[in-house]
Amino acid sequence: MATHTITATERRFAGPVRASFAIATAATVALAIIARPQGPFAWAAIAAAAALLIYLGLFITQGRTSVGMLPLLVVALGFAGASARIWPLAAAGAAVALALAAFFLRMHAAYARRPIPNDLAAVIVLGCAVRQGRPSPTLARRLDAALALAAEHPDAVFVVTGGLGQDGATEASVMRSYLLDRGIPPARIIADEHALNTEENIANALALLDRAGVAGPVAVVSSDYHLLRTLGIARGLGRDLIGVPARTTPQTWLIQWAREALVICEWTLRRRAR
Repeated sequence: MATHTITATERRFAGPVRASFAIATAATVALAIIARPQGPFAWAAIAAAAALLIYLGLFITQGRTSVGMLPLLVVALGFAGASARIWPLAAAGAAVALALAAFFLRMHAAYARRPIPNDLAAVIVLGCAVRQGRPSPTLARRLDAALALAAEHPDAVFVVTGGLGQDGATEASVMRSYLLDRGIPPARIIADEHALNTEENIANALALLDRAGVAGPVAVVSSDYHLLRTLGIARGLGRDLIGVPARTTPQTWLIQWAREALVICEWTLRRRAR
């Protein structure tokens, strides 16, 4: 069975992420014991490192790892280094933190302050994980954002795109059922059940819209952190889409956005190498 790119990456890096967390935690404890933080700055730095490690540890103890944890572990070590006055380590953590902040600003700017036109012709909804035939919380938030658009734009067509999930159901079929159950007529829904990554999501959805003769402004709904790359992929195909964000939960916001920053780096390098 073909596996989604992000899913495969997360599985491949699960072990290294757990090992990196153990190393970072051990290093932070060792620095706190050996260096014995002195002064308000040192204690604030070690407290920040501890808070970040506890936050990540809550996910890891539940068996939930992400490559997005790796840059955050570097930031935690940077705080620990600052508390012990190990300035090269502190500088590395600060550099990663600043890079993440820059990425986060760009990711937010990708969808901020762009109005949705009244003559919206279509809405592309990007797939995400399904569990036991039902949308995951992340996917449900994307679909709910699409439903809000459906009420405001009754003539818009919806393209749900996503291939085979882990439990045998395609993301698109689950998404279609979710929209149908909430009153969207079947004639307004087009399904792409083959896409396995964002590039295929966008390319397949646009091809289906062209085949159906749909003309006019097109919006794309995905998680907020995902839209910078999504809109960039669409521009690479010669299409200017309107990004509509589905908000990430506060509990996972930092990890999800940090992971996407890494994915954007990889995507940018891959695009320039072509």
